[in-house]
Amino acid sequence: MEYIYFILLVFIASTLLSGNNRIPNPTHKPSYYPPNYAFGLVWSILFILYGIVLYQSYQVKPSLCYTGIAVLIITLLWTPIYSRSQSFSVGFYYILFTLVANLWYYRQSKNYLLIPQLLWLTFATFLSYQLMRLNH
Repeated sequence: MEYIYFILLVFIASTLLSGNNRIPNPTHKPSYYPPNYAFGLVWSILFILYGIVLYQSYQVKPSLCYTGIAVLIITLLWTPIYSRSQSFSVGFYYILFTLVANLWYYRQSKNYLLIPQLLWLTFATFLSYQLMRLNH
């Protein structure tokens, strides 16, 4: 039951940081751009998994959990940074940084529950690159 606290921590943090941010609406989108509802659905699932990862990390080594929280904050900051900058370039470079931070945490934790997040971030990085390229 303790893992629920970690999942709630992730959801509360994501809600506080995402708030009323306005993501730039691209003029040109690649054909594989997912529908808007997919982003919320996918991230909800990923945040549940991330909460479980934090709980498991805490059980193994609390300092690993703190590292995971730092990477979570980096990940959650993408939305406010991107929305405030209103720049596809900033969005791309920050999501690339987020992907690298999550890869580093995966190497530290070796938790297979991070693989879906890594796959989504890889897709999001490629998508962000295409948005930057098509809308400049």
